[in-house]
Amino acid sequence: MRRKAWMKRTIGSMLLVSLIGITVIGGCGSATDAGETKATPVESSAQSGEVDPIEASKSDMDPNGENAESEHSPLYISESVVKKDGSTTEKTDVATDLPLLSKVDTWPEEVVERKPYDTEMTGRVGGYFLIPMDGGIYRYDDYSSSREAMSAQGISLATDELIFTCTEKGFSENYDYDIYSLKAYPDKDLLLANCIGYNSIIISYAPAQGIRDGELEDAQENDFVIRKNGSVISGKELWQEFCGKVAQGQPAVVRLGYYYTLEKRNMSEELREAEKADFPCLFLQQLYYDGSSFTLSPVHKLGEEYVIYEKPQIDSPERTYSYLMHYADEAENAFTSYTAYDKYVLTNNDQVTWKELQQSVLSSVSGYIQHQEVYGEYVWKEGMER
Repeated sequence: MRRKAWMKRTIGSMLLVSLIGITVIGGCGSATDAGETKATPVESSAQSGEVDPIEASKSDMDPNGENAESEHSPLYISESVVKKDGSTTEKTDVATDLPLLSKVDTWPEEVVERKPYDTEMTGRVGGYFLIPMDGGIYRYDDYSSSREAMSAQGISLATDELIFTCTEKGFSENYDYDIYSLKAYPDKDLLLANCIGYNSIIISYAPAQGIRDGELEDAQENDFVIRKNGSVISGKELWQEFCGKVAQGQPAVVRLGYYYTLEKRNMSEELREAEKADFPCLFLQQLYYDGSSFTLSPVHKLGEEYVIYEKPQIDSPERTYSYLMHYADEAENAFTSYTAYDKYVLTNNDQVTWKELQQSVLSSVSGYIQHQEVYGEYVWKEGMER
């Protein structure tokens, strides 16, 4: 059963809007004549003789851990910092030379038990249908908008009985739905939503997608670098070790975890209610550098083992990038929820700025520039921590 599609496609841009509203962030590195700043490609630092950014940030701190040249708190604070020669400043229990995760081509069939959703709300809410039936309220999600495609797959669309009717309020008009059970699906994992006057759609039962107890802790114990709502909360040393190897042109691997919570997200109460069962959520990836390019792969846990596998309509596909860019700067204006940021982004252009990347996300005019943020730290304003 699939997870909400927006989780795969837009959670990065949703996080951006949640953090900065409609503002655009700039990068840092060497300033251009126009005043715009650029990032430093991580893989070029060893060859150019530049100061390692991790070491530089550490050396700027006074004995109390404060940054002597900045009003904001230091973004790199760790007990161990990896140097260019591979040594560390202090003894550390960081796991070195992580093995590459195995890749699997098939996934065991997952049996999902249909359970009532914990809500009193009904109707069409935030892309979901909350449908009262069988003594409870059940959550359904769009499965297919094409009756022809379903018929081509041999799926019978013969209706059984009318279960529920509801109205969705649109910007300019309302949409009325009649929800029918299907004779071919007596267990009601699929239903037909007939939008009166428009096309019908097939909807499927949408189970809760929030993580299970202990899932986050297990990922941390298995050396995943964890970011909570965009900002790292554990595994900094693992990331620093990875960057140190990349700077030397050595093959390296790091495991990444993206942990999202529902708190402080800018959304309506109706949408929050419809999606509350999907949070907190955790997405896992492996980032592998082979000495010349970076490969980012989706990761899932199969039994007791973490493996590389792409679940359809959940994961972004495995992608290869040429550069790992480092962007760090203070917030551009007073409207952000943070005072400074430090992030690493995969791209295929070593000249692109962070501002250009974000403009490509928010603007339909400039065209999207393929990229993926893989590490970030924010210095939150007081009371704005996420």
